[in-house]
Amino acid sequence: MHVKMITENILKPKFHAKMDTCGTVISLACAVHCIVMPLLVPILPLVGLSFLLSSTIEIAFIIASICTATASLCWGYLLHKKIRALIILIAASIMIISGFFILPHDHAHDHAHDHSAFNIFLLVAGGSALACAHLMNRHLCKTCSDCQHHHSVSH
Repeated sequence: MHVKMITENILKPKFHAKMDTCGTVISLACAVHCIVMPLLVPILPLVGLSFLLSSTIEIAFIIASICTATASLCWGYLLHKKIRALIILIAASIMIISGFFILPHDHAHDHAHDHSAFNIFLLVAGGSALACAHLMNRHLCKTCSDCQHHHSVSH
C-alpha cells in the first residue's frame, strides 16, 4: 500500500515539474560553483569553509546534476517523445565528465582551483546546458498534447 502511494505521487505531473525545477537549480548551482570557487580559494580556509574546496563536493554536484537530469529528461521523453532535451543531456554530461575526470588537471591537491581554464569552461558550459535541458523539457511537457492529457488524467 505504501509503495503504491509513493508511486502515484511520483507519477504526478507536479512532481515531474518540481524535479525539473530542482534539476535546474542543481545544474546552475554546479555552474556557479565552478565559476566562483577559484576566486574563493584564498578566502574559504580563513572563514572555516575549506571543506568546500574538496573534490567530494564537486563530485556530489556532478552526480546530483547528471542523475537528476537523466531521470527527469528520460521521464519527459516518455511523455512528449521529443529527443532534443536528451541530446543536450548527453552533450552536457560529456562536457562535465571530460572537464572533471578526463582532461588533465593538477591532481597534486584536492582543490577546485586545480582545474585549467578550459576544464572550468567545460564544467560551466555543461552545468548550464543541463539547466537549459531541464527548461526545454518543461516547455516540451507543457506544450505536448499527450503530456496535457497526462496532466488532466492525473488530477
